[in-house]
Amino acid sequence: MLLTIDSLTFAYRTELVLRDIYCSVEAGEAVAILGRNGTGKSTLFKLLAGVLTNSTGVVKINGLFTEPHRRLDHIAWLPQESFLPPLLTTSQLLRLLPQPDDGLINLSTRPESRPLLGQRIGNLSVGERRFVELAIILNMKKPLLILDEPFTGLQPVTIQFIAGVIRELTARGHGLMVSDHQYSPVLEVCHRRMVLAGGATHDASPGKPGEHLLAGLYLPAQ
Repeated sequence: MLLTIDSLTFAYRTELVLRDIYCSVEAGEAVAILGRNGTGKSTLFKLLAGVLTNSTGVVKINGLFTEPHRRLDHIAWLPQESFLPPLLTTSQLLRLLPQPDDGLINLSTRPESRPLLGQRIGNLSVGERRFVELAIILNMKKPLLILDEPFTGLQPVTIQFIAGVIRELTARGHGLMVSDHQYSPVLEVCHRRMVLAGGATHDASPGKPGEHLLAGLYLPAQ
């Protein structure tokens, strides 16, 4: 198993946010993390990336217990918030973070990104900035990728392109966890669905006991 989460619990001061989280991701699998605003999806991702600590429970990567400060050795994490320095141009950023020759997104040649190369990151639209961030994260050679709101601001044609990249990553044996309020592309690319509700995870994949929870979210049951 690429990622195993067992009995993960986290509280902000006295407010219990996550309780006894159980989840797993296999190599070559994409898992959707669904839930209403405020249910702890981003908190879960930050815990897995080691940005938040002081949790209880176990996180294993490739079967080995992994301390929070070592998790980004194995994980490429796209946070919900923008992480790019606003004063750099896209071209300057690419010189600092060169794209691999076998990367799935080439910012120098993609039609979406060519007009952005000379612009400062801070002057890009939300969707343009998100596309640049996705290119950086999805080109990382990490076994596990965690994507928090990857489709924010993207045009429909770009969403379909990114969905294709995610499918190719799973075909290459990477594991992914994906959360986004645009649920349609998430359901298209993910093999399993987990719902966060009441601080706990519920398997809402077709035929699983938690499938009925989808009807109570922002998306219809399918």
